[in-house]
Amino acid sequence: MNRPLPNAIYPGLKGRTAFVTGGATGIGCAMVTPFARQGMRVGFCDIAIPEGEALAASLGAAGHEARFDPVDVRDTDALQQALRNTADRWATIDVLVNNVANDSRQDWRDLTCAEWDNAMAINLRPAFFAIQAVPPGMIAREHGSIIDLGSISWKAKYGTMPAYTTAKAAIHGLTRSYTVLHGLSYRRWGNTIFVSTRSFPVGF
Repeated sequence: MNRPLPNAIYPGLKGRTAFVTGGATGIGCAMVTPFARQGMRVGFCDIAIPEGEALAASLGAAGHEARFDPVDVRDTDALQQALRNTADRWATIDVLVNNVANDSRQDWRDLTCAEWDNAMAINLRPAFFAIQAVPPGMIAREHGSIIDLGSISWKAKYGTMPAYTTAKAAIHGLTRSYTVLHGLSYRRWGNTIFVSTRSFPVGF
């Protein structure tokens, strides 16, 4: 008889601070929630305001520490301010998860310049500018983790979302570039996680 495994507890995460972009729904919510249940302090941002406020309230009611900032990640100043808000509240950000994405479908023959630029402004640009804001504190403390969510879509040669797949391929290149600059010099980890479209359980 198959039985569900008990939730694992990782003592090293307790008291650490994480920040997740696009954390109110979907994959982001599925990371924010278990981070909080591990005893981490979690900041997250999202354009989905009702969902973000509800998630922060439910985590707070359960005795967890969570902060939600309503942010459209296409506004770089607002994104970096949200990161500062979390760092100011808890004095640090130990883990950054670049999760936010929009995998809208387009026919490459009809894709406009404005749609292309919008896809990059959601799926690629926020990752870079979030990374730009966080490493100084990690360097000073000599620890920290940056996790960039990629996608198997470009490896699988999906043809229905050319802007999204291009952005996600670039995320992998971005991760490799800053790992060389920061990870090797200051003992920090930078990783791209390739996300599949297949359903699978997420959590600790």
